[in-house]
Amino acid sequence: MIYGTRSNGNQHGLVLTKPIVVDAMLDKVDYVASRDLSSVKIVEPSAGDGAFAISIINRLYESSKKFDFPFQKALSNISLFEIDEAMSATLKNRISEQLKDISYDLPESLITTADFLLSDIPKTDILIGNPPYVRHENIPEQKKSIYRKLFGTFTHRSDLFIAFYEKSLRSLNSEGVLAFIC
Repeated sequence: MIYGTRSNGNQHGLVLTKPIVVDAMLDKVDYVASRDLSSVKIVEPSAGDGAFAISIINRLYESSKKFDFPFQKALSNISLFEIDEAMSATLKNRISEQLKDISYDLPESLITTADFLLSDIPKTDILIGNPPYVRHENIPEQKKSIYRKLFGTFTHRSDLFIAFYEKSLRSLNSEGVLAFIC
């Protein structure tokens, strides 16, 4: 991970999210299987090992059965970003296993291994997740310089999550919803 290791051995920016929290958040933004999710665009900007991704995919699959739409095609409405290559590989493996259980293949476009803050994304309906919380002094100088130019709210000693909020709010369509753990 680009932000280094904490004194407790964990990575900066990596906080695991409990399934009960994921489910409550997805319910709150109305990403529920009892709704037709066939055209709902949803983005997870810091997907980690897939806490939100697995639930999102399961809900989409259940919705596809209930509303009889092509699940494989609807997967293209999900965008998962992960900056760390090793974590992205873990994410791909977890999702591949999940899709294998329901006999579907992992679309290449589902997971993007890149810095969400520097990525172009189309306007979206829902942006949800647990953004990385990285203190100012743990962000590489080169990244801080870029982020300051791109995000007016990323000033002085801003934590990385500040830029995530700004980018995410800009990325929503006019009726879009942002749900972050904070």
